[in-house]
Amino acid sequence: MATVPEAEESGLRTVVEEDNEHELKKLATSFLGLSFSVMLAHLPSDALSLVPRLTTEVTELKQRLAAAEEQVRQMKCRRVEDSKANARVVEIFASNRNAWQEEEKRLQNRIHELEEEREEFMNRRESPWKIDSEATGVSAKLRLLEEELLNLEKVCTSDISKVLSLLRKQAKRYQALAGKIDDLCRKMQSSDPCDATLGPEFRTQRQTEFLLECFRFQQRASETGQKLVALQTEITRSNQGDQLSLAKMNTRRSMDLIKNNLKQVQRNLEIWLARIIGDLEGILARDGASRVREFYVARYPFVQ
Repeated sequence: MATVPEAEESGLRTVVEEDNEHELKKLATSFLGLSFSVMLAHLPSDALSLVPRLTTEVTELKQRLAAAEEQVRQMKCRRVEDSKANARVVEIFASNRNAWQEEEKRLQNRIHELEEEREEFMNRRESPWKIDSEATGVSAKLRLLEEELLNLEKVCTSDISKVLSLLRKQAKRYQALAGKIDDLCRKMQSSDPCDATLGPEFRTQRQTEFLLECFRFQQRASETGQKLVALQTEITRSNQGDQLSLAKMNTRRSMDLIKNNLKQVQRNLEIWLARIIGDLEGILARDGASRVREFYVARYPFVQ
């Protein structure tokens, strides 16, 4: 239990501490007042007029802050919408991918077909003597004809060996004729009948020689076509009969293919020659020398 002197000493300390705290508050108040006075003393004379302007700037900054926050909110919404749209695009692409790929293939095939048609059209526009049997399709038909003859030889019976021999002879006739026309075209390419450096008389003579050779080939093609007609009659005769065995049907099918191929070769050769003749006659007519056909028809009435 505390004694009386100790209690008095404790009370005395409390009073002293309160006095010290009061003095500190007075000192702090004086310091703040003095600091504020110094600040006011250093303010410019028009400081009070700056208050409205600063207030306006603060208001504008608050408005700009609100507008920026609104833009950020809208951008977040747009990002969400864009994400949904992208997901939809991916879904549409995935669902239509096969259809688009098929359409792409179809268009590519169509482009390829149009390019082939364009090349064929360009070949037609080219002077017919500037192309070879490969470009006219004759060589391809002859190769196919050779393959068909080999197939027929495998399936044919002994009773049509004569027809097979005739077919081979006819194919050789077409090969020989196509080779001669090719040689003529190469000769015409090396000695251009339209060469402007040649004199008109020499140029006309060269064109006439080429044209007469074409007429001879046309006559030969006509004779080969007549032999083809006789060969077709022989093929029809060999196909007659009531027995339709498997071997007979295969033989007939092969012979029909060969017959159609021979017709196409005959037609292509005739068209090729007719175009060359027409081109040369046009050149001669332009140069004023167009009576070669009359001269040749008088000697060879089979020329059409």
